[in-house]
Amino acid sequence: MATTLETAELRESVDRLRAHAADLLDARSRPVMRDDGTVTAHPEPSLLDQLRDAIAPGTDRRPGTGAGSRTPISIEAHDRLAEIDATSTRIQQALASPPHRDVAERLRGIVATVTATTDRESIDTVTAHLNHWVREIRVLFDPPRRLHVAAPCPACQTRMVATTGDDGETVQTPALWVDGQTGCRCHACGHHWPTSHLEHLAAVLGCVPLPE
Repeated sequence: MATTLETAELRESVDRLRAHAADLLDARSRPVMRDDGTVTAHPEPSLLDQLRDAIAPGTDRRPGTGAGSRTPISIEAHDRLAEIDATSTRIQQALASPPHRDVAERLRGIVATVTATTDRESIDTVTAHLNHWVREIRVLFDPPRRLHVAAPCPACQTRMVATTGDDGETVQTPALWVDGQTGCRCHACGHHWPTSHLEHLAAVLGCVPLPE
């Protein structure tokens, strides 16, 4: 018989899974401030539907169907949806959950299948995929603000790198770029500091740490 601790941990895992599934699959209401000072609820499609809507209208939204030849509005959105479609199909087959051509219904079936078990490994694996997709879609539609750091990279000591601008001209830009979601990366040597190390990096560089 499972212990009280094991039961509590399983419940927490299931709650996390359902929360990420809701973030990806459920429509939301977003508060909007009007000019008169009132706040009204603005309906917003689910993240998955927003991803689908970023593909050119008139084409089949399901990746891999071969239908439609128009170029997607967003190549990145098409690639994200194709990856979700392929990965969720593999998960559905591994779990023997109900097969669905529609990605959203397939994912709901996967969630229902794993939450009906006590297999925390499967629950946490599905949770990790959902969390990853939620983050990827949010970054796609609302990219984090990226800031450069005017200091040499502690790993390779490079301060500036040559990049090609929108006009095709070569320009010099700082090697270190940072954002609050992925951390800091050097575009000269590729060294990466995750967000958990930004405060330490700031101390090494002698900078004031950026707010989260």
